[in-house]
Amino acid sequence: MNKITIKLFTLLIAVSLSSCKIADIRTSILKSGEHTDLNKGRTILQESVIAMGYDNLENYDTYAVKSEFKWKPFWSMMPMNALPGN
Repeated sequence: MNKITIKLFTLLIAVSLSSCKIADIRTSILKSGEHTDLNKGRTILQESVIAMGYDNLENYDTYAVKSEFKWKPFWSMMPMNALPGN
């Protein structure tokens, strides 16, 4: 019985150590360092800020947001609901 336990423990350690490694999930373009689309991304981000009107927020001292959630009956009964009610 003791030998079986040691073998299982050794197998568990071997599987755990072999499954723990760092993976590089970057694309080949990012690995090569050619970030030609960086300026395009910044341009798109700036255009979206202007289109949504976020650039006008600096003109206001305070602003208020009112949100209303329509919970499905099942989710409104869950105890983990951070925003109870509608």
